[in-house]
Amino acid sequence: MWYFTAGNWAEGLLLGTEDFANGARKRWTRTVWTQDDPTKSYQINPRIAESRVGDETNTKKTKIEYLLEPGSPTVSRFGLVSEVRSYDANQTTVLKKAVTEYNLNQIYLDRRIIGLPAESRLYEGENLLQSKTTYSYDEGVFSDANLQQNIAPIQHDNTNYGANFTVGRGNATSTTRHDVTGQTAPVTSSVKYNTAGAAVA
Repeated sequence: MWYFTAGNWAEGLLLGTEDFANGARKRWTRTVWTQDDPTKSYQINPRIAESRVGDETNTKKTKIEYLLEPGSPTVSRFGLVSEVRSYDANQTTVLKKAVTEYNLNQIYLDRRIIGLPAESRLYEGENLLQSKTTYSYDEGVFSDANLQQNIAPIQHDNTNYGANFTVGRGNATSTTRHDVTGQTAPVTSSVKYNTAGAAVA
């Protein structure tokens, strides 16, 4: 194993590994790191930007891009991954790209509910869309008596987390899968919860 050494902001972070059998290298890995400000000599939220795994004949390369703070070319927003690209053995042809967008509504950020996906897309290559899914949270109210949505368990904070508090919980209430060919309508799966956060329907 190799680690970055003193004098580099990435000191102590794993750079690569090699596995041998009978004196011959059979497998190796390499990791490329980045951080919020690469010009600094100390670590500021280090994160993996690229990884490679190879054997005697093939190499797999993956590049990771992060959601950046508005107006910043380097500072990651909460360390959230925005795009992941997987490459062919030639290291330049993109085989697959996964894109994630997030729900960054301030009501969730204020409660430290960070990283709720709003939409995920999967592409063949860079631009051929193959899959799209959207996500919604905290829809509806806790009014269905048949489902016993409005409950008050022992030691539950019913004052702050009762039936009147809906948006801000972070409950995933619907998932919609889209037909990227445009031939059929989207299909949505929905979930209802009680005020204690348990799924009831």
